[in-house]
Amino acid sequence: TSQGEDGSSAGAATAARQQLLAAVEQHCSNSPCPAGPLSRQFRQLIPSDSVVQSGQFRVLHWNILAQALTGAEGGSHFDRVEPGVTSWERRRWYLLRELLRFQPDILCLNEVDIYDYLLENLAPLGYRGCFRAKPRSPCLSFPGNFGPDGTAILYNTHRFECLQSETGLLIEPNEDGMEFLDAPSGAGSQVFVLLRLRLLNPPATDNSDGELWVAATHLKAKVTFSNLRLLQTKALITALKERVPANSPLLLCGDFNGESFEPFYNVIVQSGLDIASAYKQPEEPPFTTFKYVGKSAEPQARAIDYIWYRRLRPLALLEIPPRDSVESNGLPCAAFPSDHFCLSVDFCFCKN
Repeated sequence: TSQGEDGSSAGAATAARQQLLAAVEQHCSNSPCPAGPLSRQFRQLIPSDSVVQSGQFRVLHWNILAQALTGAEGGSHFDRVEPGVTSWERRRWYLLRELLRFQPDILCLNEVDIYDYLLENLAPLGYRGCFRAKPRSPCLSFPGNFGPDGTAILYNTHRFECLQSETGLLIEPNEDGMEFLDAPSGAGSQVFVLLRLRLLNPPATDNSDGELWVAATHLKAKVTFSNLRLLQTKALITALKERVPANSPLLLCGDFNGESFEPFYNVIVQSGLDIASAYKQPEEPPFTTFKYVGKSAEPQARAIDYIWYRRLRPLALLEIPPRDSVESNGLPCAAFPSDHFCLSVDFCFCKN
């Protein structure tokens, strides 16, 4: 029967996960500068006993830091990172450990220049996905790069099926945008990925068909590009309004490269998409990235990553580690392979 096949498939995925986890832990333990993961806990937002478990799912957003941008081959701007910590042979296992650790059903990832590697390891666990590379990725200017970085969404096929997928560019044909795109640095043309998913076997008590739209994006970096981020946000909102029905549950995840006082933030809040930031409890966290750039004595500690949602109920969120756990050298570090913390939220569908 199909139910039997589903059961055996899920069983095979569980076995594959355990096998991969064992390999990951072994490689992490035997690596240069071995380190256990940073301590992180989920904080319950509502009592866990009031939730129908079958309708619950977990989303994880993470800017994983493109390997080409780690400076592992020299020229790093992460001056306080221990030697060898960002080498690909070491870092590949620490990335997998973090992705596997919280067992997310949906992964929204930025700065992905290792999509094939991720699929190779996560497909046996039941994950499928969609990836869009940046047409002008900054990774391409580094020797020995793995190709362009981009944005990806992966989902667990034992929890969700994909009904529709689309990717797009966030390029604005105006003076500000074109001036940037033609700049000698060559970095640019941000992208988005959009999937329409359906939860398998949604609980009947929810009166929901289990459909969910998931969007992921990564806006232009650097404080001076606030206006371009605003334009990219407006372009993204337009794209979502054109594609996503107004009454459908929606997730929007990304590294927006701007804090909540920037103009893009209020544009999202007032966009008519009717979405809220899951980590605003009641304020955004103090930081989602924490790094020392160059010889600076002061860290760049900024909250620039977000999980926005509508017509969903956040049940629990993964707390950001305390400042003193990363303050000495910042990110990336021996225990954590990116300069951004991952965000993760447990959701359930709202009852209609």
